[in-house]
Amino acid sequence: YTLASSGNTLKKRTELIGDDEINSVIKSSSENISHNNNLNFSFNNSSNKLSSMYINGSLYNDNNQRNSNSTLDRYNAENELNLESESNTNSESENNSMNLSFQYTKRFNEKSKRNFSISSNFDVYESTDISNNNQVNNFNIASPDNAYKILEDTNRDEEHQNLNLGLNLNYVEPLGKNNYLEVQSNTIYVTIKDNVNQVKHENDILQQPLIYNQYYTENNFEGGVFYKYDNDKIMIYLGGLFANQNQIFGLTNEKEYTNSYTNFNPQMTITYRPKRGETLNLNLKKSILLPSLTQLTPVINDFNSLYIQQGNPFLTSEETISVSGMYNSYNFNNGFNFFSHISYSHISNSIVNSEFTDQLGIRSSTYENFGEKNSIIGGVKLAKRIKSLGLRYKISIDGRYSDYLSIINSEPNETQSKNGALGFSLENNKKDKIDAIIGATWDKNYTTFSNGNNADR
Repeated sequence: YTLASSGNTLKKRTELIGDDEINSVIKSSSENISHNNNLNFSFNNSSNKLSSMYINGSLYNDNNQRNSNSTLDRYNAENELNLESESNTNSESENNSMNLSFQYTKRFNEKSKRNFSISSNFDVYESTDISNNNQVNNFNIASPDNAYKILEDTNRDEEHQNLNLGLNLNYVEPLGKNNYLEVQSNTIYVTIKDNVNQVKHENDILQQPLIYNQYYTENNFEGGVFYKYDNDKIMIYLGGLFANQNQIFGLTNEKEYTNSYTNFNPQMTITYRPKRGETLNLNLKKSILLPSLTQLTPVINDFNSLYIQQGNPFLTSEETISVSGMYNSYNFNNGFNFFSHISYSHISNSIVNSEFTDQLGIRSSTYENFGEKNSIIGGVKLAKRIKSLGLRYKISIDGRYSDYLSIINSEPNETQSKNGALGFSLENNKKDKIDAIIGATWDKNYTTFSNGNNADR
């Protein structure tokens, strides 16, 4: 049994729409009561020197009751109150899930490193949800002659079913001293079913019901070959996977959508260990990310009439190229540890948010394939024992830079974000009876937008 409350939350939102700056104040509170039951089990068999088997599983049941209240005050470009909204939402849900995973590894003899492994996972999730939203919206308050009120009462019944099945095969063949050939095969199968029945009244007038049965199927198959060289100081892992990915989705008795992608995704990892306690690592990887059902669904979700969401069934996949490096050094004598990392990723054909806010303050959100995303992340951490004081200090410096696009009221919006953080902490070395730490972190974010009068934050 769990009782959780958000307390009273205050949010201030600024929208940069063209040359206008639109401000909103949102106050909210919520309470959530959850009754859940969990069962976990595992089995591990390593009795045979040449083989091992591991099975892990879990069952989960959760009954949830949630109540939330919120108010919205939205101002126009002249900073005049133009929209007031008050809503109360109640929901009851039941969630059931099951997970089962299996792994078997077989070595062919004690001297050879030739081995074969198979692993699989099976996940099932089912949920039912009954929700009610009472909402009062006052529009055009700044223009009394055009002001009007809408009272909404919305009831929504939902059923969700998710199935996820994965199978992985791996074979390693020694090619001589320190050289290996690895063959991989990975298969993922996903199905999702959503059944929704929504009834809405506006000022006591029944609106057109929203009733649909939605389905989604995803099949992913990857197969590839990798070369590995590994000795005491250096490890090189090089190869790639041919990937075939398919999506089928739509609404029952309506148009069906299909997407199919075939790609070659190379990978490379180099690890250098010049001496004990010192490691240098470099990674290069290409990957393909499919749009999710939330991003694809053609269904219009207007449960909250001030924030209308709809997917885009014509989205295509994103392609990511990522490069990362890491250096770690640890001195076992004095406890000095130095860790640094840096990574860069480039996403092409990126999936971005597209939002449109009309003159009443109603936001509509969807997704588009538009432009590219770039991000750089780096950081350094230092730690050392102060033996005479029985303490250990840690210093960290982290930074992130990203640039991406979004679409605001049909206009592209270029965004650049820079983040920096500096942290320092002290803790005791001997932790047999007491474990204490004290410290602080200072963060700075600076973001610029291409749209808006006051475009820097």
